[in-house]
Amino acid sequence: MKTSRAGWVSLPIIVLIVSLGGMLLAQQWSINTQHQWQHYYDVTDERELWHLVWDQLQYAPSRLQTGACAEFCSPWDDTAVWQKMTIAEQEVWYQAQHIQQGTSKVQRWCASRNQLTLHCWWQRQGQIATAVLRH
Repeated sequence: MKTSRAGWVSLPIIVLIVSLGGMLLAQQWSINTQHQWQHYYDVTDERELWHLVWDQLQYAPSRLQTGACAEFCSPWDDTAVWQKMTIAEQEVWYQAQHIQQGTSKVQRWCASRNQLTLHCWWQRQGQIATAVLRH
């Protein structure tokens, strides 16, 4: 009498496929978690960078220039003067202007890495407003 062993060949292959699938799933989980944390650190670093820029600009009144326009000129206007500084090992372009409105002085700071997306701050009588502008 002859016995069949066909099941013994396919069982190791099934175990191998399930094990390989489990390893690939674990690796993908690890990669997704790493990307999630990297995104968190990128956002945190970005916020920290603009916070450092703001600190640097607001406490350096010598960087302020009188605006060439009656109101603030567009930051992308030809009259806009860009200057460069390095903060947290990154080059940042900035503009710092002030205009006189009656008895109060209004200040505006804009900073950017590429002069297209700007982070701007306005200050008047201790009140601060912020905005992100895109060209």
